[in-house]
Amino acid sequence: MTEGAKIIKVLEIIRIPQGKVFIKQTSAGTSEGLLSLDPGQEISGHNKPIFEELEQLRGESIIRIYEETSVIMEKKLMPGDKYTIPMNKTHTHLNPLDSPSVLMWKFHGNAMDIINLLRINYGQ
Repeated sequence: MTEGAKIIKVLEIIRIPQGKVFIKQTSAGTSEGLLSLDPGQEISGHNKPIFEELEQLRGESIIRIYEETSVIMEKKLMPGDKYTIPMNKTHTHLNPLDSPSVLMWKFHGNAMDIINLLRINYGQ
């Protein structure tokens, strides 16, 4: 195993157009998993009424925070980097590379509606 590698048990995998969402656990208090973005893909602007704690595991990600339609902050994440997106901040996730990007996420608060929406829209 490579240094710094993390292994998590995955309960569910949801294929989305930009890659995959791996769900480790989901509850009314905390939800955890992975986001694997395919090369050059971006998750469009969205926001959540909870904190989104991120750790880059593989590849790179660019997180853009928006105020209305203007980018007010751009954060590049390299493996090992951590970043927390404040609640109710519209943001995007971008994989700028030609190889997959893997980001570990943890939502603090009730994310059941968000996860269920992924299941409804993209679940098998």
